[in-house]
Amino acid sequence: MEINFKKYLNRFFMKRLLEYNSIQSKKRYLFFNDPEMIDENINQLPSQIRNKIYIMSIRNYWRKYIPLTAKVPSWYTHSIDQKKMLLNAMLDNIHFMHLPCNTLEENKTYILGCQCSYCKYYGLDRGYDGTNSENKYNHRQLVENNYIDNTDYFIETIPRENNKSRWNSRWKWICSYNEDNYVENVTMGMKIYNPGEDIFLTIKDKINGPPIHFT
Repeated sequence: MEINFKKYLNRFFMKRLLEYNSIQSKKRYLFFNDPEMIDENINQLPSQIRNKIYIMSIRNYWRKYIPLTAKVPSWYTHSIDQKKMLLNAMLDNIHFMHLPCNTLEENKTYILGCQCSYCKYYGLDRGYDGTNSENKYNHRQLVENNYIDNTDYFIETIPRENNKSRWNSRWKWICSYNEDNYVENVTMGMKIYNPGEDIFLTIKDKINGPPIHFT
């Protein structure tokens, strides 16, 4: 019986090739189009490729990473707004008690010299006797007259901070101390609050006011 070696070889190699292809088909990568399945996708790759992906990922991570201590604090923006509000209050002569962070508009009471939206126009529209606008007008006139007669009237009536009128003082005093903890030098700093900001005195008012003493 003659053997056809050509057919035999073809059949033999085809069988081996089919077995090889069947094995390779089982090893084919099956990637999932889902970000949550990234671990399964990477684990299918050869170790060399996984190592390179790890190195590249770590490098990109440290390039973009900003440590928490180097970031701008979450309270920084609010702190800047507060400092601007305090500075504008000093420049516009708004009392500390009438800042938006300290009181609501409906809870405000008139403070002499304050230039906030409530106090600036308080009592300017005079109405009929017994009306609310008339009472506000009389109250403002009374407070202004008492202050003109005695400038200490404002300090005596306004609440103080630790028995000191730090915010109510007209100027912020900057003091330097010596080694014995005594005041060595006093310089006048930024204006804090002026109770007589909106009181305009005429020459007649000054003449009829308290006497001027010269030293």
